[in-house]
Amino acid sequence: MELGKISKEEFQISAQEFAHISDKLFDNWKYEKVGENDTAIVLKKDKIVTTFEGNHYNVEYHVVYSQSYNVPVLYFRLYDSSGQSVVDNSEAIRILCTTKTNRKQLESFKWESLTQQMHPILHVPFFQLHPCHTETWMKILSDTEEEPLPKKINYLVTWLSFVGNNVGIHLPLEYALKLED
Repeated sequence: MELGKISKEEFQISAQEFAHISDKLFDNWKYEKVGENDTAIVLKKDKIVTTFEGNHYNVEYHVVYSQSYNVPVLYFRLYDSSGQSVVDNSEAIRILCTTKTNRKQLESFKWESLTQQMHPILHVPFFQLHPCHTETWMKILSDTEEEPLPKKINYLVTWLSFVGNNVGIHLPLEYALKLED
């Protein structure tokens, strides 16, 4: 693996391992092969979020491999309790960002990083956390001169722990601990 990037094969292995850990933790991430001839890999999770005001929303998260960037990409869509899709960036941020710090951080660069795109497999609109900075972030997270990184590191656990926090995904510490089992 080139520092900061991940190959499609490494993504598939990492996604399977991630889903296996999720099963052990009852965290509901699912590994799916989709698309023509089951060639695309998706990690998928559905959950209900409740806003500070007490409104309920269904959020569907997808992690898909980007062959252009050689990194994972996080897609999500939101529905209110009546089934109406949330399409406004600011509204999505308000619903998913559970702390003021996360909200301010995402709002400050929302037009650069959070956009609505056609899902590359389903071909329906989803919000996308743009992958343009992922390689840089992952280089920073994995680059240490003092000591080598542990051999058993799951790229998706590291990446999703970093980016997911901004959109309502909070991975338990057990994801990292289960890698050592």
